[in-house]
Parts: sequence; structure tokens; C-alpha cells
Amino acid sequence: MPAHHRWWVGVVSFLFLASATAGELHDIPGPAHRGDFVNGHDFRMTPVVAVDASGQPITDMPAYRLGYRDTDGNWQEVGPPTPVDITIPPDLRDRLMLVFTGAWALMPRGWRPSMVMLTSNSTMGIEFDAPGGSAHGWLFDGMVLSAWSAMEEAAPFFPHVRKEMLANDMAQPGQRFAMREHVVRLSHPDACTAIYDYVEKDSPLVHAWMNFVGIENGELYTFAIDMPESDKRLRDAVFASHTTAQGPCPSSRQKAGP
Repeated sequence: MPAHHRWWVGVVSFLFLASATAGELHDIPGPAHRGDFVNGHDFRMTPVVAVDASGQPITDMPAYRLGYRDTDGNWQEVGPPTPVDITIPPDLRDRLMLVFTGAWALMPRGWRPSMVMLTSNSTMGIEFDAPGGSAHGWLFDGMVLSAWSAMEEAAPFFPHVRKEMLANDMAQPGQRFAMREHVVRLSHPDACTAIYDYVEKDSPLVHAWMNFVGIENGELYTFAIDMPESDKRLRDAVFASHTTAQGPCPSSRQKAGP
């Protein structure tokens, strides 16, 4: 697993272990691993026929449904796929593919899953790598539904989350909420969303997104993609398809500000 994702796998693993008592820890499969993507044991992409909003088959782009085994050993595969309802730039169709995991998203054509993990408390992470491996490009899509863990991940990016944690005795006075990444740009389109770029050693700039709707829902979504700057338009198309499906920021959060 590339170093840039070890922190997230740590979060997923911790939440899984915390959700089970010592007596419940039996023969449970570990994180998904690389393998045969045609007949993979832990995850696989199955070719499907995607249709547009009018019901017409999409014939100029490959489409797949992603199935995977969760950490309890159960196979997860949502379906049948719904009509494609995302924007696909016409001039990039020959460089993109469609992947369905419960909703459609764009992926760079030829990329394959290298890690899929879903825990019993619905914490999830999906990683795709470029054909030559993560050194040539990767993306990561994650979800945390545990309120405490979601707040801990969001706190470095949102000052009001840090204040809320301190006010509710969810953090120690003086606790540092340091970002794990070396962030070079950070913006807040609204009080629930952070868009940022960060730098990794010997790697292109990583473009990332975080959406946290607040402790009342305890949901945090995150997405990051690492591609060469020369592929910025392709990167931005993939980024947009993964980061526009969340609901509006609650009015209580809007008033709080970032």
C-alpha cells in the first residue's frame, strides 16, 4: 500500500477492531488485496451495459459494476445500475470509463482497483491505480459514518469542528489538530466542504476534497486524486464526478462558517 494511503487504512482498521469484542474476533478476512481482476476473490469489476437518461445504451465507453468483500466476509455488489446521470466531457470520452458502486462515477480508462475495504460500521475506502501502478497515478474515495471519527478527520480542515470537539469534551485542551498532508492550497466552497491540494515527495500535486455535514449526521466523505498536471482536464472531470453527489450543507453549518 502506498505511503500516501496508510493513514486512511489505519482509520478503517481501527474502526473495525473497535466495533468487535475480543470474543467476536474470529476468522474475518483482512483488507482486500491485489489479484486477478477478472475472477478476483476480494473485489472485481464486472462489465455492464450503461444507459443514459433516455434509456439508450452507452456504446463508446466501457462500464463496470464494482463488487467487493467486506471485512465480515460478505460480498457487496449494488445493482442493477441506474441510468448514468453525471456529466461526461465529450472530448474525453475515449479516455474515461464508468464505474458503478451504488452511484456512477468516472474513472480514467484502464485504471483498476487496488484496495477496497468496507467495515461493519460502514467505514469505506476504495483505491484505484494507474496501469503502471500508483507511481503513475491513483485515486482514493472514502466514507466515515462514525461521528467521533468523522469529526477527528474533519477537525484539521474546519475550525468550527475543532471548537465543537473541545466544547463537547471530545478532545483534550491544547490538543493539536495537525493535517497529515502538506497542504499548499485550501478553500471552503461552503461550511461543510474543503477543497485542497497537497504535496507528496516525488509525486504530482494531489487534488483532494472533504465533505463533513456535522455531528448530527456523523458523515464524512473524502476524495483524492494524483495525476500529472498535463492531465488536469481528465483529472478535473473525474474529480467532479466523485464530489458533486452529496446533499446541501445544513443551514446550521452554513451559519457556523468554515
